Amino acid sequence: MVFMKSSQMVLNGEIKVALEVRSGLYMATLAAIRCNPAIKGFYQRLIAAGKCHKVAATACIAATACMRKLLMIANAMLRDQTLWQQN
Repeated sequence: MVFMKSSQMVLNGEIKVALEVRSGLYMATLAAIRCNPAIKGFYQRLIAAGKCHKVAATACIAATACMRKLLMIANAMLRDQTLWQQN
């Protein structure tokens, strides 16, 4: 069954899965901002550049950028079959 919801096409619950993945990634990002030196430094540079720092806001530019960076790091680690290396 296909129908429109919030300008997104929903097919057999795919949007629900996407929302669950996004919320899980958001929580991982919040933990990374607090505990991971690489993500924490990236976040602080964004804040210093004047980006939004309200971590509770879902549209926060800094937190969203950190989410993307976390995904890019995880994707590169999977692609190269490497473990996390703190630089």
